[in-house]
Amino acid sequence: MLSGDVHCSYVAEAQLTTVDHPGTAIRQLTMSPFRNPVPQHIRWGNHLLGTRWMTALLHLLARSAGVQDVAADWRLSHGPWFENGAMTVTLSGAAWAVDVDHAVSRSDMQVLRRTVTCGGLDSTKRLTS
Repeated sequence: MLSGDVHCSYVAEAQLTTVDHPGTAIRQLTMSPFRNPVPQHIRWGNHLLGTRWMTALLHLLARSAGVQDVAADWRLSHGPWFENGAMTVTLSGAAWAVDVDHAVSRSDMQVLRRTVTCGGLDSTKRLTS
């Protein structure tokens, strides 16, 4: 799933909890190429909400309120990030790679800096920056 956001960027992965799905991967790639400024306390909150212990606490709270469980367990595998950036997705057969780049200031211009690469596609088969 590809999506955009005006505040942050991340890579998330889901595991289906009630369905056997060998070989199937579910990932959400969210990038904010031109993001709105986010105050530090909101950034801290986003990081906190992505922790395993907070997820477990909120899951328990939802069950105690009678909310039905969903059949997927989502986790952030990379991020969240709060800078402008771009993601490049490369597919080759069943192999894939995601390159995440973020803007940094150099002199009087912004350039992209590689933040993370994930996936299993050999770097010789990917586009070069």
